[in-house]
Amino acid sequence: MPAPQRCFLSYSHKDHEGFEQLRAQLAPVAQAFSFAIWHDKRIQAGDYWNHRIQTEIDQAEIFVLLTSADFFNSGYIIAHELPAIRQRHRAAGALVLPVIYRDCYWSAMFGNYIQAVPVTPDGSLRPVQKWRPINDGFAASAKAIAAAIEDWFGVKPTSPWAPTP
Repeated sequence: MPAPQRCFLSYSHKDHEGFEQLRAQLAPVAQAFSFAIWHDKRIQAGDYWNHRIQTEIDQAEIFVLLTSADFFNSGYIIAHELPAIRQRHRAAGALVLPVIYRDCYWSAMFGNYIQAVPVTPDGSLRPVQKWRPINDGFAASAKAIAAAIEDWFGVKPTSPWAPTP
């Protein structure tokens, strides 16, 4: 499978603070694997927002879902984003990575089908907000996402410090 070019970051606007922290933790992952992260804050004036979101979903190979009760309570996410993301996963082999931000009944959505993060060193899933400090939960999520990308796409991260041939 070719290296991913685009990542779609989905979140509830009620989780904006967590979105900003996750986005910061994902920046070096995106740089190491040379892909762009898209989120709805990139919608420009004059864009048809629904069309733009659907276009970005259609082009993404990676989906990071910052999940919480508010995420699952978003009518737009449930009715529009998740069905399109599920279709990309099934039809194109896109990688779907749920990040459990706040404790919720996430297993109803992902169950035993998709492994969520972050996972503690002993293998237990722990929502980001229960990590102390909370940044450790976002960091563990970013590391797990990097490992998943490496495995799923069969690509290695590249450091800007690596010697060039």
